[in-house]
Amino acid sequence: MSNLSSLLNTARDALAAQSYGLNVTGQNITNANTPGYVRREALLQTQNLGTQGGGSVAIAGLRRVTDDYTEAQVYQTNGNSAAATAHDQTLASLEGLFNDANGTGL
Repeated sequence: MSNLSSLLNTARDALAAQSYGLNVTGQNITNANTPGYVRREALLQTQNLGTQGGGSVAIAGLRRVTDDYTEAQVYQTNGNSAAATAHDQTLASLEGLFNDANGTGL
């Protein structure tokens, strides 16, 4: 009876791990068009059963799947945009000082 119990426990662990993976996949599909959402993937690992080489499966965690190059480009673009906005504001204040068209400038 011990072998049957061990087999059922292995099947239970496998179903729980795969159910977790399907839940993560469902969240990825649901949030695919959400701005700022980053795809995730379930990490599964082998769990040894006693002295056997194989065994069950266990949930090891969750990992965000990101692209380092794309993230660096986003940060650089946001920085360039902020710098251009500050530059534009400075030039707009100087333009008010030298406004000769209305006769109010230097």
